[in-house]
Amino acid sequence: MKIRNTIIGLLGLLVLLGCSSDDAQQAMLMVEATVSAPDYADAADARSGDVSEGRKITRSWTPPTSYYLYSELYSGSVYANYERLDNKTIDVFFTQNVAEGPMNPLNGRLRYVSSTDKWKLVLPNTVNPDDVHAGDYYVYGFLPQSAADNATITPNPTYDKGAVLTINGLQTVMADACVIIGAKHGPDADHDGGLTAGNFMFNLKKGESENNYMYLLFDHLCSALSLSMRVYDDYNDLRTIKVKEIRLQTASNSGKTKKKMNVTVTLNGNNTGSNPIESITYTPTGEEECDGIVFQSDEGLELSTSYSMFLSHFVPQGVTKLILTTTYDVYDKKGNLIRLNSKATNTILVTDIIDRLDAAERGSKYIINMTIQPTYLYVLSDPDLDNPTMTID
Repeated sequence: MKIRNTIIGLLGLLVLLGCSSDDAQQAMLMVEATVSAPDYADAADARSGDVSEGRKITRSWTPPTSYYLYSELYSGSVYANYERLDNKTIDVFFTQNVAEGPMNPLNGRLRYVSSTDKWKLVLPNTVNPDDVHAGDYYVYGFLPQSAADNATITPNPTYDKGAVLTINGLQTVMADACVIIGAKHGPDADHDGGLTAGNFMFNLKKGESENNYMYLLFDHLCSALSLSMRVYDDYNDLRTIKVKEIRLQTASNSGKTKKKMNVTVTLNGNNTGSNPIESITYTPTGEEECDGIVFQSDEGLELSTSYSMFLSHFVPQGVTKLILTTTYDVYDKKGNLIRLNSKATNTILVTDIIDRLDAAERGSKYIINMTIQPTYLYVLSDPDLDNPTMTID
């Protein structure tokens, strides 16, 4: 199977800063970041063997073929819910082959600061930056950090050979959760130093004249849902539809998916460039059912006869059904509100999207096109009642 990764280039030096209230007076690693990622593989193309080519990007450091700058992958011009997707905080572990202690593993957060367009490594309050030594580290972690309660890590059997990363309380709907599968110290901002999957070693340098160029590879833990909505041509001449909310639930044959799962990823380091993921286990936790908000707007997004696109992600474990609930308002063409907060629920079987596919698969994207059209109309000249439905194209 084709590896689907995320690449992050980092540059910085260790400093002590005061920023947001939660980061104030914590040790930070200021970085300049370049973030790129591949799109999810279309599930239909993946089964037919078709692999799409990546965009050509003009910049000093060019991501590999089929990779995209993160901002382009989740561009607001493509997906209407871009703001909900653009979360880049990374939960990261710096590990060494020494006895475990307060500094091993060293757990921090790589946070993006939009005002400065830089990244910073936020260290725990208990860590003095002077105690962080230069040298070789093995870097593991996942993103986005906000999608889970916490994470723990153990060596496999030593950190240079691999690790077992456990992500506790990962949300099963919405987050594009990814795990680090490779790390490398590059010589400069234009070269990644031979970044490959399976190699996690990063050489940390210290000193005012030293720069740290870190490159990371990620692989997806989830599946993606690409949802497109439009209004039926004839109905669009009579009515205006404004979508206010889209919610996604997933289910297996035994019932709806739980809201959170504990995800254990076993990673085996290698020198061959192979994907180091040996296994992934998803364990439901708690009793609350999943119910993720894909899109939400008080004013509503006006649909047209052209598709508006939305993107969501979900943990694929055992998922055989996707349940979409859309809330929308209906107006006549004079601006009169006809129906307020109408709801339409559609249950889609995975096998209906991809023939002979029993359950969703990690790293695949499932595409659903929906059209809003009426079942009947009353008097057209006055504010009237109608009952549009959503059909799967």
